[in-house]
Amino acid sequence: MKAILVFLFCVLGFGLVASAQKPELIVLGVAGYNKTKLASEGNFGAAQARLMIPVFPGLRIGPYLGYTKYTSTELTKTPHPFLMGEEFSYGLSFDSYGHLNYSYSYYAWINGGVKNVKDNFNDGTFKSVTKTNEGFVSGGLFITDDWQGWFGNNRIMFDYQRPLNSSVTATWKGESIKDVKAYNKESYRFVGVSGIKRIGKGSINFEPVIHLGYGKDCGRTNYNTYFEYGGGIEFGVMKGYYHNILAIKAFQKNYTKAEKVFCIEVVFSPSSLVQGLRKKSNK
Repeated sequence: MKAILVFLFCVLGFGLVASAQKPELIVLGVAGYNKTKLASEGNFGAAQARLMIPVFPGLRIGPYLGYTKYTSTELTKTPHPFLMGEEFSYGLSFDSYGHLNYSYSYYAWINGGVKNVKDNFNDGTFKSVTKTNEGFVSGGLFITDDWQGWFGNNRIMFDYQRPLNSSVTATWKGESIKDVKAYNKESYRFVGVSGIKRIGKGSINFEPVIHLGYGKDCGRTNYNTYFEYGGGIEFGVMKGYYHNILAIKAFQKNYTKAEKVFCIEVVFSPSSLVQGLRKKSNK
């Protein structure tokens, strides 16, 4: 881990020296809530930061840092969290932006690196602590109609993670047990978001959006794929490329007819808000 952090700081230092353009700090905060028909609910909070340093016109590279904390609670008995976990992620990020033609601009990004994950499970009888190192890659493509036409903002995103190694410490009714296998946290997810109509004549705009998704949790033995559908509202600003400031979405995640998960997700970017509050600049 220390070697990776040293490498990231070297990339950062080299980029700052070599670049004649000002780097951009991109910060995101995410909060979510979900509830299943199988009497459990969960919530999570996450933050990520990328310092994007220009290396060529329209192409940037920089270090990536992220943190996520989550809990799940069983509701059928006396409510108590039965799973609590946290993730610390670090790696590199690449992005690119520009104009496809006179009407459309684009923004593309990809992040990759390592996650250090710690999960604490307790159902009153079985207790375990699992530590996992995972490799991950995520990214997306955002295409924007600069003239604010119907269905002019379209975004495709993906996430993939795969365990590299793990260790488990577990007890059953207070007695230590061995040979407990870690839950397989390999997963992937694809999400598409389409804006119906961007509204607003100033720097900051808003629009209702449609949300569709598909994914797979590889650790589940049965019914491990799911579909997502829902919608919400997003706020954004055009400064060089379209920056999302705030997104509020509600959607349903369906594994089977019996197992459905209702989700609420809020994404906030303070760095994009700062862009929107600044004096409007040329694209």
